[in-house]
Order: sequence, then structure tokens, then C-alpha cells
Amino acid sequence: MDLSNNELHQISAEVFNNMTKLKVLKLNGNSFNDTVDILDIFNYTRNLESLNISSNDIGYIVNGTFQLLNSLQTLDISNNSISKTFSDTFKGMQSLKALYLDHNNIRDINRTSLLPLTSLEIIDLSHNMIDNIIDNVTMPETLTHVNLEENILSKFQNVSIKRTSKS
Repeated sequence: MDLSNNELHQISAEVFNNMTKLKVLKLNGNSFNDTVDILDIFNYTRNLESLNISSNDIGYIVNGTFQLLNSLQTLDISNNSISKTFSDTFKGMQSLKALYLDHNNIRDINRTSLLPLTSLEIIDLSHNMIDNIIDNVTMPETLTHVNLEENILSKFQNVSIKRTSKS
């Protein structure tokens, strides 16, 4: 379903009541302020494989927002105003392979926020405000592409790649 480039700032969860087989949802280019505005729709769209909420006005991601989306493989939340990730931001997202967080205002990556992403292959954190990646930030060993270009990095130390269980 493509609802991109409208002026949506809210969406009723009931719209998705009978769409349990929906695989792709594009909500990019709208006016959502935070993930609370779309949280309820995930009760009906648990089989999503691709979610695009880029180019909105999202300033933060509520912990556990995506935890019902166990089948999600691609998540694009680029071009928003997100400033940090929290420990449970990506909880329950074991199937996620590609995460696009580019063109935000991210300064801080919680050191354990990427741990639940046991299948992650691609992460794009380019064009943010990240000045250092230290303090044992842990990235999954499945990563094949990490994009950190156009940040303000001055320190890159104590980063570890950890074997993560797929339980």
C-alpha cells in the first residue's frame, strides 16, 4: 500500500483491520511527528516486510514501536529529525536486514540498540550529527554494509562486532 507524499499526520488503525497479508507499506513524505501517530496500525500489519516512514517530521521513536513486526526486512526512517536511539528502539526485529537512518539528527546511538537486529546486513547512518562512536557500541556480525559518511566523527573506538543469537 502506498500512501506516500500526502499530508497525513494521523492514520486510523482500523483502516488496516483486514490487511493482515500486507507486505509493503509506504507512509513516506507525510506529516507524522512521532511513531505514536502510527503505532496502532502495527497490530494489523504484522506481516509487513517493508516499511517506509522516511521524510516525515518524526523526532523520536517510541521504545518497542516495531516489536510486533517480526517479518520486517527493510525499515526506512531516513530524512526525519531523530536525534538518538534507545536500548529497546529495535526490540523484536530479528528479521530486519536493512535499516536506513540517514539524513536525521542522530548524535547518539545507544550501545545496545542494534543488538536485537540479528539479521541486519545494511545500516545507513550517513548525514547525521554523530561525533563519536565509543563506549562499546555493539553491531551484529551479519553486517555487510555500514555507511557513516557525512557525520562529524572524531572518535571511533571500542566498537565491537558481536555474534548474536537468532532466538
